[in-house]
Amino acid sequence: EPHMQIDLVGVLESGGPRDVQVPANPRVALSVPQGTSLSLTIRVLRPSGQVVTGGTLDFTVKKKPSDSQKALSKSATCADPTTFTIAPADTKTLDAGAYVYDCWHTDAEGARNAVVPLSPFLLEMAATPAP
Repeated sequence: EPHMQIDLVGVLESGGPRDVQVPANPRVALSVPQGTSLSLTIRVLRPSGQVVTGGTLDFTVKKKPSDSQKALSKSATCADPTTFTIAPADTKTLDAGAYVYDCWHTDAEGARNAVVPLSPFLLEMAATPAP
């Protein structure tokens, strides 16, 4: 089965000055074929460039930003980096088309912050295998 690897950098905004290596805009459009096995790694940085570990990361895909229902949801302990594994079964029942995703960090005190704000997530039609 096809396998994809995507590396993202999230930013835990604090209003502090930004190091040159920290992306000014952590939004990244993702395009994933249906039924693909996907490893999505996310490193969360503070604006200073310090890596954030601990707490929980939640990766969520929805059809529309206003939807309460999630098309896809993964949660993991925030590490350096955090890897979310999206299995073929996670996407093959979803309709191909445009979605949005985001990634939130929750710290030990329960404070939640978007580290990758809402960004486009395109689920492509699965390639038809050659006969």
